[in-house]
Amino acid sequence: MTVRLILRPCPLTAAKHADKLDAYLDGHYIVTSREPLLDGARELLRRGYDPDTLLTTRHDGKAFDNFKPLPLGKVAELTTREDKNGPRIVKWKPMPDAVKRREHRPHSAVAAE
Repeated sequence: MTVRLILRPCPLTAAKHADKLDAYLDGHYIVTSREPLLDGARELLRRGYDPDTLLTTRHDGKAFDNFKPLPLGKVAELTTREDKNGPRIVKWKPMPDAVKRREHRPHSAVAAE
């Protein structure tokens, strides 16, 4: 089975959210992120999806996917890191709980700030 996250620009207009995308699955909100494929994979695992499920993304309104589908469990193990040599894919490490709660608030909580 393949699942496809549909990506839309984050509706928040604040400059700090300009580079984030909202990811939806079958019309249901999944995550807001700069890395919606990677963070979306982790959220789907948290919601009980099988790690062998294939995952891809597509920008809303487009007729083609952004990536060849990959196993959800493998994608969830990755993140990006940027240093003096530019961006690169690295192994993901969980954030401390306090940071995690702050990063994954619903739009209504963030918009109220």
